[in-house]
Amino acid sequence: MDPIGEANTRVLKPGKQTLRGPIALAYARARYTEGGDFDRAARQQQVIMAILSRVTEPERFPNLLTKAPQLYDQLSRGIHTNMTLEQAIQLAWLVYQYKLSNDNIKRGVISPPDQVILSTAIGDDGVKQDILIPVPDKIRELRDSIFTSPTPDSPILAANDPVAAMQAEAARVVVKNGSSTSGLAARTKDYLAGQGLNVVDATNADGLYAATTIIDYTGKPYTVAFLVQLMGIQPVNIYSSYDPNSPVDVSITLGTDWANSMP
Repeated sequence: MDPIGEANTRVLKPGKQTLRGPIALAYARARYTEGGDFDRAARQQQVIMAILSRVTEPERFPNLLTKAPQLYDQLSRGIHTNMTLEQAIQLAWLVYQYKLSNDNIKRGVISPPDQVILSTAIGDDGVKQDILIPVPDKIRELRDSIFTSPTPDSPILAANDPVAAMQAEAARVVVKNGSSTSGLAARTKDYLAGQGLNVVDATNADGLYAATTIIDYTGKPYTVAFLVQLMGIQPVNIYSSYDPNSPVDVSITLGTDWANSMP
């Protein structure tokens, strides 16, 4: 691997090692291995997990918190975020508490031959190019293995049946009327319940909406996908706002578009 600069190639020996910043960066950036970019993605995750383990060591973490203002100032010179220092500290403390109680952080890499198939295609310029063809079902399985907890009734097992997958998630859904059509939320609640959804409440939104929107609070991809297909919701109007303490899993705010097209 080659840290930034000339004539400074480094060769790592097998085994656990502690790397300085430039060498760790070179290790994460290197792509000249048999697996190419796929190996690099796995190495980048490995480096991130190693950093996480290092900074959350009980004897190290409190000292890092005391240095948070200086670290935040230094990182802000190269990383642009709307997260305040206070929010960053809160997030760091949440991660630390989670790491102490549960060290089983799941991760995965999309790679051939399972999630993508190596192939070739002819570009617009007539030149043959290497391409990757995604295998959607396998990619969904990888996603769900990371972000869900499989059970005997897991939606992973029902991925080929959208209705069964949605019902297996058992998402708590709230419907909000963001249109000027009176009673739309109540009628939509009955309609969705008839489709097998668990609608726990119907109420009014905080304003008027032209387009129907969805907010996923707890990671219910099959429920969201089912609603998108059923109600014709545009991808631009789908949001994720993870909140493990949310009383509902999915919120639907009905817009004028649904008022005009509801079956």
